[in-house]
Amino acid sequence: MAANLTETMEARKYEADERLRDGGRLHVRAIRPDDKTSLIELFERLSPDTIYYRFLRAKKRLSADELVYLTELDFHRQAALAASLSDGSSQRVVGVGRYACAPDGPDDRAEIAITIEDAEQGRGIGTLLLKHLMRVARNEGIAEFEANLLSDNTRMIRLLEKTGLVLARSAKAGLCQLSVSTAATHSSFPANH
Repeated sequence: MAANLTETMEARKYEADERLRDGGRLHVRAIRPDDKTSLIELFERLSPDTIYYRFLRAKKRLSADELVYLTELDFHRQAALAASLSDGSSQRVVGVGRYACAPDGPDDRAEIAITIEDAEQGRGIGTLLLKHLMRVARNEGIAEFEANLLSDNTRMIRLLEKTGLVLARSAKAGLCQLSVSTAATHSSFPANH
């Protein structure tokens, strides 16, 4: 379903509301420095496989430096969106999508990562995060996302491929690299997410 058109395009203040294909309501917003605790809680709910797919290695916890890197962003060369579901009177972060330009790389190409809590995977949250992250990136002049994935990370590979915007794909030694245009329109994403 379409986003609620109350979204704001200033990257640092970006937010939008979506309805999931199962009827659930998802709130997507720019990540904030005060989200460190929410990221720790999300990380603790991730399976070892999901952690490995996201970080390309096993990890037990997020360090203080990583939490700063993940939450204190310039919202131009690096940005992140948090996806949350309502837990009664509060919101629980269930996913994060982010992009970051390489330190010495061009301003129009960024690496992307999307992580969804295991219990919430398969509901369309990743697709919606990707759609909104592309919108923020385009607005900031990012023309292309690059994803460096384990070759068996089929969920993320399918998520990127179903946009129809894959520009290049290569595989080597168990890794898959996809380059994806951020030129997505709302119609680039399947209606059922």
